[in-house]
Amino acid sequence: MPLPDKIHLELVTPIMMGLHLDVVSIIAPTTEGYVGILPGHTFYITSLAEGKLAVRFNDQFKAVRVGPGYMEVNPDYVVVVTEMMEGIGETIKEVQAWGIKYEEKM
Repeated sequence: MPLPDKIHLELVTPIMMGLHLDVVSIIAPTTEGYVGILPGHTFYITSLAEGKLAVRFNDQFKAVRVGPGYMEVNPDYVVVVTEMMEGIGETIKEVQAWGIKYEEKM
């Protein structure tokens, strides 16, 4: 069975319902150091450290700053639950322009 070419990323914070985006790769800050995630990755659960979470999609690299939390990795999707997320040099409106779904909690 061929590996998928993208992996779905969901990022959830107490303020936002989530960012939903299909990406080619993810680099995330964990308490053990940075880890790279590609489509088809094995199952993996880890604690997230404060740092820069980088994603590659549509031939672009983008990064957001995330706070402490947890990350669950499956072969076709990744869920990041974090205390905070901020654009690095970008406002949330600019992050929305990446073409991703952004929902703020009411």
